[in-house]
Amino acid sequence: METADEMRFLPPELATAAVAVQANLKEKRWHHTLCVCRQAAALAQLHGADERKAVTAALFHDFLKESSESQLLQIYADNAIIKRTHGGAENA
Repeated sequence: METADEMRFLPPELATAAVAVQANLKEKRWHHTLCVCRQAAALAQLHGADERKAVTAALFHDFLKESSESQLLQIYADNAIIKRTHGGAENA
């Protein structure tokens, strides 16, 4: 199935985010993410939850899953989640 067809169920406001997520994941994990999005939408409808919020959370649930440790540490440092000291990391 083509990715454009797979993504057509996503809310239009998530189109740009979906492209970014897809670029960050290997094909197998991307397809998994789309399946999780579909399931999140169905469960939100079933339980009267906000479908857009559920799909947004599902879309990003594995966004950094395939990132290296050094990439993750840099993201944490850049966003003041941790302090970097002497090439290592320690809790802020």
